[in-house]
Amino acid sequence: MNVKHLFSGKRNFFEVISTTSGKKYNVSIAFGCDCGGQGNPFNNKTIKNRGFCSHIKEVMAEILKNDTIFVDTDYQDQKQMIVNSALNLIRVSNRKLNIVRSSESETIEHREKKEEICKVLEILGFDYITEARLVNGKGIADIFIPELLTVIEIAKTESNKSLEKKKEVYPEFIKIKVVKM
Repeated sequence: MNVKHLFSGKRNFFEVISTTSGKKYNVSIAFGCDCGGQGNPFNNKTIKNRGFCSHIKEVMAEILKNDTIFVDTDYQDQKQMIVNSALNLIRVSNRKLNIVRSSESETIEHREKKEEICKVLEILGFDYITEARLVNGKGIADIFIPELLTVIEIAKTESNKSLEKKKEVYPEFIKIKVVKM
């Protein structure tokens, strides 16, 4: 199995690819402890060794040793957890799902392309946010698809250098697709 950490919010999300079948699976885990030393192993601000407290480690060892845990296999629940964590990346005031919004500086052609892409996303059953402002204040995505952790940037005259600079404002686990007009 190949395991890739995707991102962490209140839960830690991973993509697991079977080395035999090549099939992809989404896995999420969350741990917490009231000792105050719990942590997210992917966050530099946790306890001194950037890991879990000894209490969580003991619980994890027990789970691995005795297989004593309930595993939730509901795809819809997993999908919703990813969406909820992804929405935390977007300012609360911009979390308007499935509404095509645009800025005053956009051309008519840009707006029409955005509407076209959003219609396709709706047909495919994906929620989206347009003009999605990141909570870090550094970027505004033309279209953000929370379930896929993907940003779609619509570009006509932007240089590759300008597009690369835009990519730097998004967290590294966000996939960025550029649609040229």
